[in-house]
Amino acid sequence: MLYHRRELKNAMAMSRRRISRPACFVQRGSRGRYGFRFPRFVSDLTRFICQIFMGSVLLLGLHACGPSSHSVSRTDAGFRDGAGPDRGHAGDGSAQAADQESSSDSGEMGTGGRGGAGDAKMEEVGPAGLEAGAGPDSGAGVDSSAANDAAADGPDAAEPAGMDAGPDESESDSASPSAGKDGAGDGAAAVPMDGGTASADGVVDSAGKDAPADRADADGPAAIDGSSDDIGDSGDSGEAGNNAPCCGCLCRDPSWSCSADTCLDERGHAVAMAAEAGFFELAGGAYVSEGQARVSPTHRIWYSFQPATVTPESKLLAVFFNGGPGSATSTYLFTFNTGPWTLDPAATGSGPIAANANSWTQFANLLYIDAPGTGFSYPMSLDGGTQPSVGIDLDRDAADIIRVIVRFLDRHLPLQSNPVVLVGESYGGTRATLMEDRLLNYQLLATAGAAYQDSGLYNDLLQHFSAVFPLENPKTLSHKQIAAQFGHQVLIQPVVAGQTQWSLNVPDNSVCVAQYDRYQCDQATGWSDQQAQIAAEHLTTIATLRQALGVDPTSIAWLYASARTRAYGRGAGTIVNTPEMTTTFGTLGPDDNYLLNLNSAVLSGYGSGSRWWLDPTIGVSFLNDVLSVNTFITNARLDMTVWAPAIPPALAQYTSLVSSSVHDTTPRTGIARAGWIDLTFLASVTAAPLTREVRFPYYASAGHTVTMRAPAELLADVMQWYANTPISPAALHQLPISAAESSPAVSAVQDASQATMLSSQPRPFLGP
Repeated sequence: MLYHRRELKNAMAMSRRRISRPACFVQRGSRGRYGFRFPRFVSDLTRFICQIFMGSVLLLGLHACGPSSHSVSRTDAGFRDGAGPDRGHAGDGSAQAADQESSSDSGEMGTGGRGGAGDAKMEEVGPAGLEAGAGPDSGAGVDSSAANDAAADGPDAAEPAGMDAGPDESESDSASPSAGKDGAGDGAAAVPMDGGTASADGVVDSAGKDAPADRADADGPAAIDGSSDDIGDSGDSGEAGNNAPCCGCLCRDPSWSCSADTCLDERGHAVAMAAEAGFFELAGGAYVSEGQARVSPTHRIWYSFQPATVTPESKLLAVFFNGGPGSATSTYLFTFNTGPWTLDPAATGSGPIAANANSWTQFANLLYIDAPGTGFSYPMSLDGGTQPSVGIDLDRDAADIIRVIVRFLDRHLPLQSNPVVLVGESYGGTRATLMEDRLLNYQLLATAGAAYQDSGLYNDLLQHFSAVFPLENPKTLSHKQIAAQFGHQVLIQPVVAGQTQWSLNVPDNSVCVAQYDRYQCDQATGWSDQQAQIAAEHLTTIATLRQALGVDPTSIAWLYASARTRAYGRGAGTIVNTPEMTTTFGTLGPDDNYLLNLNSAVLSGYGSGSRWWLDPTIGVSFLNDVLSVNTFITNARLDMTVWAPAIPPALAQYTSLVSSSVHDTTPRTGIARAGWIDLTFLASVTAAPLTREVRFPYYASAGHTVTMRAPAELLADVMQWYANTPISPAALHQLPISAAESSPAVSAVQDASQATMLSSQPRPFLGP
């Protein structure tokens, strides 16, 4: 029972004055009801007893007005208990729920710091599950009275309705993901408080199996506290000072190392939309690809973020990645004329870096990702020193990039629901095709018998979709709904149809110089590689790296040599000379380097039997993507590596899907550079004939890396195209999910004969 403030005030006033005539008080010498006069000692005794009684009542009232014995103390609101960065429901942490000693959920939807209802001094338990329909920012308060009373009976008594108690109790139709979030090969968020990690099957290993013991930067700056005892342990939110932001990311999330410029709130969200850089860690382990059991190393994936110049909260997120396979984004798309700064030697003059007038931040937020093992990203050995192949598995590589994007979105709430545009160059176009395929058909990630199975990514996507579509069942979203966020892709000189396209890849070199550079054929051999190497070496000087990133790289813990003693698979390829980084961050092991333009180990592939970018079924995936995803492809005249004019006739060969693929070069009013691919799909595929238009502008002066020679033109065309394309197609005829895996006309699953044919072919480097 709680006393009102007025009642408490009256009770306290009564205690400060003599109690004149309470009901039980007998005045000395007064007469009783029937005229009897009480003796004095009887009056004194009665008065004494009455004062004791009233004092007891007052104490009980004051106790009821004080802090309730039933109040619940939250666990740390970060990610160490497996909760997601926004929703805070049990989807990711159900495997650990029984181990937590607090009865509250780590992320309180609509309570606490999110403006929920309730006494500010009382800690409420977490959300009542997604079935209630409350979105992540709904601010709907949770009635905590019943749960708080239950909390007094034990830590398991206050579990909110609708929350999974554990992996065995999850409902198949529940909106919150069941089992551990990280599942196969992804334990980044499901890290128990005792320092263990999630194994490949999502089961928490309390002994710390595969725990990244190298989180600490023992030799780094004193401001970085990366010890395993401190990472992610910010204490109870109710304690003084622990609700204040902390900086460096590891202070809240043991799977995320960023510079001290980035500060997080008590639930692990970035508090500001500002430049950012660091690593996301993706735990290694077992997974299934192409019907085979495989093992992935733990990967620390490098990213850098540049916010839009104006109102970044309302802008789309453009995600950049290069190709190869094995090429670095940091030394190509990041350095060559897409961000606020450029390291292009043609633009910097005598200096290493210059402001870029053609920055995409004019209309978008920019996220650059070095694919696993490339650029600044590095793989690490598993527990016991096991070193799985770092050679690219096409499907796993695509899944890892998706995982980084989703984690970034979920840790930056203003961007969480914003449209995402994939920007892939060269093999990056193949990667984007596979990424869109995984996103649109994400249910297959958790389907037995599917070509690629990844329960970790599946649970990541369920959690993300639960936040973006709070009123929908995240397990049954349509292609149209997914495309509302992931419905745009910009592909720079890509291969999107494997061998079908490559067999038609016969460039016209009539405009090239003798002994031409195959990436920019009006230049001599090696010109493009030389430009990239110059830019990369400038990037590895600390002052230039700091300026390009917009943050202090010396405060990123996982850059230091002491934090990456388990790194491997980076000893061969196009190595960038980094003497200043070695002086700053320490001497690396023999199979590690700070920056690689090209990692030969990644290029070698997972194994001789794994599919390569020449797989013709990639074209099937691409065409199915185009049904839902607005697509922009560059057509660069001076590229002798990927001859873009081969793409339209290559797509026309997929006659089980399209009746025609036409390259339209007719000029249009208001369009500076003409070019479109008109794809007409069969009625058997779309339920009615449907033509989808792919933007295909022509760049007469550009080669493979279009941003080197035509950055202004590309930016203008992309901005115009994005402004004129809907977030998702208006006339979308979606294939049933059940048919997507079984029908040969729409399936990207290769059969045994294809695998045998592909394994005997050479595995060439496509391009950066």
